[in-house]
Amino acid sequence: MRNATAFGASPRMRFDIVLNNLSGLAWTEKKIKMTSDGTPWRPLVHALDIAKALVCVLEAPRDIIHNQVFNVGDTANNYQVKQIAEIVAGVFKGCELSFGDSGSDNRSYRVSFEKSTPSFLALSASGMPSAGHSSYLISSLKLI
Repeated sequence: MRNATAFGASPRMRFDIVLNNLSGLAWTEKKIKMTSDGTPWRPLVHALDIAKALVCVLEAPRDIIHNQVFNVGDTANNYQVKQIAEIVAGVFKGCELSFGDSGSDNRSYRVSFEKSTPSFLALSASGMPSAGHSSYLISSLKLI
């Protein structure tokens, strides 16, 4: 299993991953100051979706998952960092958002989850929890 960039609350909160980091800055400083132009891509997946995917794999028939690699996430949750920053800034009222120059961080990850989604949907049809449909991005931020 290869997880997309995780986000969400946890007992050992990580603020070095993009969505948690931006949310932490928006909450504590009311300011997100990007050092780049935000054009790199990041695939996002909520921690609960990772857990659901893990359960699916653990309970799956061996012939379906043996020697397979699954990207855990959803293609619809490939975002440019600037999009993530704009969403976060929009949720935290009064948060200022600024961008830097291009080129300071060129790491970009845009991932296909086409292989994982049908496999997990097939497992879900047999009564197992569905994974690969991270719907938590906006809703989890609105809980704050």
